[in-house]
Amino acid sequence: LILHQPLTLRRRKLEMRVSVLAVAGHEVATLDAEPSWTLDNVLMRIQKPKAASSLRLRIFHGELELLSSVSLASIGVTDGSQLTLVKIAAWSVLTASADRTARIWSADSGACL
Repeated sequence: LILHQPLTLRRRKLEMRVSVLAVAGHEVATLDAEPSWTLDNVLMRIQKPKAASSLRLRIFHGELELLSSVSLASIGVTDGSQLTLVKIAAWSVLTASADRTARIWSADSGACL
């Protein structure tokens, strides 16, 4: 006799509880995360919707950085792991031209600010 678990129970086993801490040590969020999540998945769940910010957010597990092309599992995150959220001022680029105009650009997006 083979019993099949409901999809919700099987899915729950794939999830892992992960804490996100600020550099100062206070908890920013606790997530039920999938091992395949990348930086974008984590940020989507810890940022407020439509939050305009002049900060770049980076997430680390120990010395390893979670990037958009890297999964939580690939940097060794498991159930109960703690991630560190680092906030850095976003880089801007200032340009000036012979027609006496100056512009400030987002180094991340390339958009004119």
